[in-house]
Amino acid sequence: MLFLLPFLTVETHFSDFLRDFLDFIPSRANKICIYLCQNNDLAIWSLNGTDGQNFLSKSLARDKLNLNGSPMRVSFYYSYKESLNHLTDFRYIAEFLNASYYTTFTSNFGLTFNETTNFYEEGSMLGDVQRGKADIAGITGWIEKTRINFFRFFGPTTPDTIRFLFRAPPISLLQNVYLMPFDVLAWYCVAVIVFVGILLLFFILIQERYLNQLGYDATIVDVIMTFLSALLQKSWDLDFKSFAGRLSLAVTYLSFLVLFNAYSASIIVFLQGTSETITNFEELFDAKFDIGVHDVNYNRYYFLNPNDRTDEEWRLRVFKEKISQKSSYDEFFLTVDKGIEKMQNELFGFQSQISAAHYVINKKFTQAQKCTVRYVKTIYLVDNAVYMAIRKNSPYLEHYKIGMRRIFEHGLQRRIFQKLFNMKLPCEGNISYFSGIGVVETRFIFEVFLLGVIMSVQILFLEILVEKWWKVKRRTSVKRFL
Repeated sequence: MLFLLPFLTVETHFSDFLRDFLDFIPSRANKICIYLCQNNDLAIWSLNGTDGQNFLSKSLARDKLNLNGSPMRVSFYYSYKESLNHLTDFRYIAEFLNASYYTTFTSNFGLTFNETTNFYEEGSMLGDVQRGKADIAGITGWIEKTRINFFRFFGPTTPDTIRFLFRAPPISLLQNVYLMPFDVLAWYCVAVIVFVGILLLFFILIQERYLNQLGYDATIVDVIMTFLSALLQKSWDLDFKSFAGRLSLAVTYLSFLVLFNAYSASIIVFLQGTSETITNFEELFDAKFDIGVHDVNYNRYYFLNPNDRTDEEWRLRVFKEKISQKSSYDEFFLTVDKGIEKMQNELFGFQSQISAAHYVINKKFTQAQKCTVRYVKTIYLVDNAVYMAIRKNSPYLEHYKIGMRRIFEHGLQRRIFQKLFNMKLPCEGNISYFSGIGVVETRFIFEVFLLGVIMSVQILFLEILVEKWWKVKRRTSVKRFL
């Protein structure tokens, strides 16, 4: 336990303070105790309280690198018990500063602030630091207006960030792939070829009918059906007798054969391709994606309550259209494993720290699936600026700053970061893989088929009505004649 007594005087209270200190740490009875002389000033005193030596009388290096075994209390917030096995930064700092290392653990970060008492939640990480039960918060956090009044922030420990992760959707989900093989100009050229070809064959058809070369009466409908059959690589029973007609028909089939092959090759690529059109959260939200976020303390607080850390317009929209539509909050706030599993198998966007998400993705995704993972920013206004929090006016601020700086300079932070965090997914080149064609990919075909059926039924009823009208008209004409 660390005793910080800003208003204690040596003459009146030092003996009581010394007695309490020795009762707490009897093994250090022949050593020293710590006493706060001024704001941010530490001093070493002898046991009888007469030989006081202020740290400021020493050099900067000696002042900041030896606390002579004084306790360093750290309060840790954790969401998973496995995280307790990776808390090594402060152990290194304790070794650097020659301090005793004491820890407390809590599952409450301390996001709720009571404006009446001016204290954060009792038993939370920030609450422990604010009340003096701990010297420093063991987990980084964002800088907020309220926190600035009670804490000092320093030393970002990891370059981790928060993002919405999702698998790039198939192109067919967002666009009509059956129109994509050719650009607009190419489609216009195809239309012109069809129109000119129909006119040419119809002219030849008229000439053959005039010369009585056809064995039956063919119409413009037969010519149109011939062109559609050639376009779809099918046959039609229209048979030209003249050399000009047969040559034109052969050129038509040959031209459409080339177009058909080019179209078929391109359509396979587009059916198996992924769309890169989703580049921000708005496009992800408006697409046919469900979303969820990592179930941690701060996500529940910032998504469910008005705050200055998120885009309030988007937070309200997410709450009304996504969160409130679910039967419980647990369907929106998910564990990393559950969220990544849904992202793997569904059209799902999941917000998480990139390092935690990559750890699960590397275990569950295939190499081809890893190459389809995409990222967009979240509704948080600042999603990567997190810092260590220490109580305001703490005498240990400079000590911890130097300790963290030494961890960075010695490469310890980088070694642990590379060992525990995966900031990039190992996607090696563009991997081609085949996936089945589903209803989404063939939706346009069914729409065309349904439209054709509806038009056929309408034309059938129209023909029936015309036929009845014609019969009635003929009967009326006969009666008038008689």
